[in-house]
Amino acid sequence: MREKDSAISNMQKRLLVSEVYVRNRNIEIHGVIEESEEDVEESVCKTALALGVEMKKEEIGAAHRVHSRNQTAPRPIVAQLVSRKMRDAVLSSRRKPVYNDQVTRGKKGSGRVYVNEQVPYYLKELK
Repeated sequence: MREKDSAISNMQKRLLVSEVYVRNRNIEIHGVIEESEEDVEESVCKTALALGVEMKKEEIGAAHRVHSRNQTAPRPIVAQLVSRKMRDAVLSSRRKPVYNDQVTRGKKGSGRVYVNEQVPYYLKELK
């Protein structure tokens, strides 16, 4: 029984390491107001620019909105960047405040926009 428990624990640790590694180029952007016919990649580029990081759409591998438990807030954007270097540049600049009117086309609202690294959901719950 101990062997089985040890093997399961070892596999869980390896899975966690793999999940974190797969996300090593990803960022999450929270607070960007959803617009009809929005260009999510453009929102990612504008967020980066508001942080002082120049980013082109070609530097984004994929970007989309994801579901959130918070039904009152806009759905977060997850972006996989082409390079880890770009992700690190964005994350190192994230202390600079960014607001919706800097990111959205419609200049709606003045709510704050936050950028974080993407981690597996169960690590978020550990906080």
